[in-house]
Amino acid sequence: AVVSTQSTGEMFKVEKQKDGRFTFLSHHGCFLSAQPNGTFQVNRKEAKEWEMFTVEEVQFERGSFPALADTVWCWAHNGADQNGTVTFLKSGQVSWSGGEAHGKWKLENGGLTTSFNGVDHTLECDKDGKWAILRKPVRNPPSTMWYNSDFKPNLVELQPFGRNVFALTTKIKLKGTLGHTLSSDNCGASYTFEVSLD
Repeated sequence: AVVSTQSTGEMFKVEKQKDGRFTFLSHHGCFLSAQPNGTFQVNRKEAKEWEMFTVEEVQFERGSFPALADTVWCWAHNGADQNGTVTFLKSGQVSWSGGEAHGKWKLENGGLTTSFNGVDHTLECDKDGKWAILRKPVRNPPSTMWYNSDFKPNLVELQPFGRNVFALTTKIKLKGTLGHTLSSDNCGASYTFEVSLD
């Protein structure tokens, strides 16, 4: 996973430590480090206590589907390799890979429910409306679909955060505990980062 901070645009490699906390190593070999005043710096070549963070919160950026009637979407059962297409017909039915109209589809609450090939599916769209990810039934990895045949989602599991969630972007809130050498009261500083997965 690569993490981009909202404030600096710096990119970091996420590394999970044995105690369950995380370090963030920059592309130039320095670690994200919490500071006593609640800010952070990227200037240490090794991770010590104040370079360790816990994940306090995860927020996923979800978008809305565009108009679907009479659109054709590429489908990947395994999340990566296209194995068919889904056409969302004006009639409210679907067509699998150009076949007979069957099943149904409906947009509701920002998501999509659709049935085809005898399976009910619930999908969520990314924030740009270009691709969607299957939420139900649960598959590992989840199926995906995308609108433009030239576009292919770079589906990566959001690890090492310990959550069985797949996404392109998300926001995480980190809690950094400062070591005694920096702060006698071990105060904490929280930061929010935008995560983009390569």
